[in-house]
Amino acid sequence: MKIIKQAFMAIRQNFTQLVLTQFLFLAVNFFYALFLRMNIAGYLAKLDSTYSSISVIQNMTDTVVQNKQLESLVSALEPSTRSTVILAFIITPIILLVAWILFQGIIWKILNKKNIKSTKLYFIQFSVMTVAASLLASLILYRIKSTTLMVIFMFIVYYFLTVAYSMISSKTMIEATGALFIQGIKNFHLFAPYILLLFITSIFQSVIFIMLFISFSQKTSAFISPILLVLYTLIVLLLTVFLKAVVAQRIQQHAV
Repeated sequence: MKIIKQAFMAIRQNFTQLVLTQFLFLAVNFFYALFLRMNIAGYLAKLDSTYSSISVIQNMTDTVVQNKQLESLVSALEPSTRSTVILAFIITPIILLVAWILFQGIIWKILNKKNIKSTKLYFIQFSVMTVAASLLASLILYRIKSTTLMVIFMFIVYYFLTVAYSMISSKTMIEATGALFIQGIKNFHLFAPYILLLFITSIFQSVIFIMLFISFSQKTSAFISPILLVLYTLIVLLLTVFLKAVVAQRIQQHAV
């Protein structure tokens, strides 16, 4: 197929950049996950120690001393609680979002470079669309109870976001958003099969990533040898890069 040949040409011309960028994206997420786990594990160890101390304090007969000891424990634990909550629920989403915008932005810029005249405008549009999609997904997914509906909604967001990444050019944000929905709906039957395959591959990559993380962080095989997991990760990495090139070529051919 012509589109497959064009995708191979796009990858061959920028193979090192594409693969290295995708690898760095996974590596940053992996090592940050290890860092986050280490911090949360440290906090949980403090909680365990605190609970042990509380058990001892509860056996005290002097109520005044007991209350003072409990207040002292809570005060000592409060800074760690605050920093852990901030790290887990504020800093982590920001870091993951920045990593996505930086590395995925570079990949889609390489695949869409012939249509991009301003790198600054490209990354502004890429960032705005990514943040908007992330906020929308977070707000709506929280209210969806059905797993099936959740997966369908995630694919819809992923679909339009992928179309957007492949169509970003020198247009203004309003023009780009309008073109995104028009082309995304008009050519759904042409784009959806390729993006669905990329979506499934991305989920598979996430599953392997989680298994690899469990294997390294807990020093267990997670049902599959760590060496095989690393090999699977590399294979899926290459497949993901290839599918992104195919999707970019497909969308750029028909989004006119």
